[in-house]
Amino acid sequence: SRTTVCLISLIFFQGMQQEDKDDVFDLKDSSSSDPLPEKDLIDKLRRLTAKDQAEEDLPLLEALRVFFENDFATAEHIFAKRKAQDPLASAAYSSLGFMKAAMSFQKDDLDAAMERLAAAEKLATAVIPKQSCLSFLRGRGPMSCSEFRANVIKAECNFLLACLLLLQESVVSYAKAGLALRRCYKHYEICRKAAETDSSTFDLNSLSGVNFGFGAMNCVLALLPPKLLSLIQFLGFPCDYDLGLASLHKSVDLGGLRSPIAALFLITLTGILPSFAPVTFKARLVEAEQVLSQEMEKYPRSCIHLWLGGRLRRSQRAAAEAKDLFQRCVAGQDQVVQMKHLALYELGWCHAFQLDWRPAADAFAVLAQENSWSKAFYTYAEAAFLDSSGDKTRATALYTAAPGFIARKFGGRVLSAEQFVIRKVESFQKSGFATVLPGLELVMLFNGFSQMSPTQLQAALDAVLEQLKLFPDPSDKAVPCEDLAVCQLMAGALFKELGRNAEALEKFAWIRANRRRIKGERYVVPHALYEHACLLVSEGKLRQAKALLVKARDRYSDYNFEIRLLFRIHLTLPHVSKLIEKGGETPAKPAASGSASDDAESDEEEETEEDEPAIFAM
Repeated sequence: SRTTVCLISLIFFQGMQQEDKDDVFDLKDSSSSDPLPEKDLIDKLRRLTAKDQAEEDLPLLEALRVFFENDFATAEHIFAKRKAQDPLASAAYSSLGFMKAAMSFQKDDLDAAMERLAAAEKLATAVIPKQSCLSFLRGRGPMSCSEFRANVIKAECNFLLACLLLLQESVVSYAKAGLALRRCYKHYEICRKAAETDSSTFDLNSLSGVNFGFGAMNCVLALLPPKLLSLIQFLGFPCDYDLGLASLHKSVDLGGLRSPIAALFLITLTGILPSFAPVTFKARLVEAEQVLSQEMEKYPRSCIHLWLGGRLRRSQRAAAEAKDLFQRCVAGQDQVVQMKHLALYELGWCHAFQLDWRPAADAFAVLAQENSWSKAFYTYAEAAFLDSSGDKTRATALYTAAPGFIARKFGGRVLSAEQFVIRKVESFQKSGFATVLPGLELVMLFNGFSQMSPTQLQAALDAVLEQLKLFPDPSDKAVPCEDLAVCQLMAGALFKELGRNAEALEKFAWIRANRRRIKGERYVVPHALYEHACLLVSEGKLRQAKALLVKARDRYSDYNFEIRLLFRIHLTLPHVSKLIEKGGETPAKPAASGSASDDAESDEEEETEEDEPAIFAM
């Protein structure tokens, strides 16, 4: 909107005016209370050579080793002990705070993380000599090793700050994130130019840090949703995903403190994120497995690597192996409860994807008691899985209780998952809790069908087909069709996963033909378009698939789990576009008039803005 653009522009230009005067965090709540170190310490830090810094970094390397041995407390103690005298230790200490905040997203953790980041940047800023007017006119001379490191740290702090702000999903936080990214990019550019001139002057940890930060920044920006990405590009930032991955690989190869962190980013970017969009998953899977294998050899007990391994194995439909890895992760972690809960969360989904409803319910019951991210959603998930196991009495009590646990806002709004809970429980109450496959619906919404074995897929399909037989005549337009639409979507998605494309197309065609009747379950139509597009990709009908993806992205909004679907579309579209550029399109075969296969071509002719339901209009 015009107001949004004006607000962003105002914040942006205010930041431009302040940038040269004060290149430190501008968040009121994140100012550090730590005093600046004495002048003698600053002078000592400025005189350090690359060799001196390498010796100073040895305790930090030991802290990194114990961190990946799951002794987070000892690692944090080492960083905390040195944070007031060593900018790199302060940066590492703030990174641990960032990790905790990103996993829990509790206000106290967020405030603590931002305060740590502000302190680290303040120390790094003190190390950088201020330019006099004369030196400014002469131009920047050769950069010292300490100044190079300080710029890298300032860039990292602003990058992590931007990531925390982007997660808050508000216009003001997006604008502040844009300013933080601007500062981040400026410092990385300074360091890259200095390294290109004479990299032998600088220490390994700092050089690796430049490659890590520049790579991570490019990849994160490239993964942002299109609307937000256009804003970031408006502010002048590049976002080359392939360049970012190449830079992360350089960081891994260089070694040093950032090398294992860069490896974690690579595994996530090439293996974990693509699993949200299954048609892209195999493209870089080998790369992800190679990096993970190398890191597991170094850190065989690391809970973080066990968790990543579990996610990769589950995405390859190896649920039993994934459960073993997640169970080892839960058992091996007793210091950082957020990491334990993250593994328990994934373990619960593993059980659900295997249709083991009772163990899935037990996992979410623990999360509802111990984790505060969304007690309402955890309670609803426990209820849905108990309901699917046949325990209707207990499930009904939990359904009723779930909305009462919604106690906090996120970016000024209720969490998307909690909006879903509110709507579903209200619907259940109106029907006397006559629920229809609630556990399987959650499995579908959380991308479970693409991670299930053929046996489990067939069992799920059998349950859906049995349920479909219980509905009145699907062609009777006087009958409410909300539950029926959900079952048709589940059936279509399951048929697609089993390779029964013709039957899947029939289900997607039914949803398209009845889209105006679907009033409550708004997510069904865009999800059906996405599933249909993925089916078309498997058949080589890439241009039709791209058209459906764009339609699902641009024409539908205001439905549950919208951000999740938009992210999956955002991952899928570039992959499809690249396949089209490479000539991967299968020649179209003549289709019978009115058949489901020509839906992508005929849909735009039949649907106009006037006949689109208002709730779906952009």
